[in-house]
Amino acid sequence: MDVIVTEVFSRWYIHLYEQIGPQIHAPAPDQLFQTVGQIATVLYEHSPPIVRTYYTILNSIPVQTDIIPVALAMLILYALFAVIVVTLRGLFRLIYGFIRLSIIISLLAVLACIVMQYSTAKARGPFDQYFYSSAGTLSRTTHHHYS
Repeated sequence: MDVIVTEVFSRWYIHLYEQIGPQIHAPAPDQLFQTVGQIATVLYEHSPPIVRTYYTILNSIPVQTDIIPVALAMLILYALFAVIVVTLRGLFRLIYGFIRLSIIISLLAVLACIVMQYSTAKARGPFDQYFYSSAGTLSRTTHHHYS
């Protein structure tokens, strides 16, 4: 796999070097490839054993040269990922919206109860008469005589 990657990058750099390399004083391709190869060798030799193990595992994976099945597989995996993410976000928004609506309704109910308590000191309106008109409720202002 790294052979294909290095081949692609080397072609890319050679093309770039031929186009604008002398103008920006870029190093020659063979000089750059030799330096990068030495750096990669030093990094591999001084890397921890677990990195070397994963590197050999990744290098043993066969590389498909046909890009169409790889692109289709990536597209299908992305579609599955998008469906899962949309589902989870939808569930989160549903639960969050329910909790937020419940909090808003609870705060409005508490505010209404507080306003009703302070409005009982003033004249009773038709809204208050609805709550205090039944015979079974105990109220400070209505007097029920049971005999």
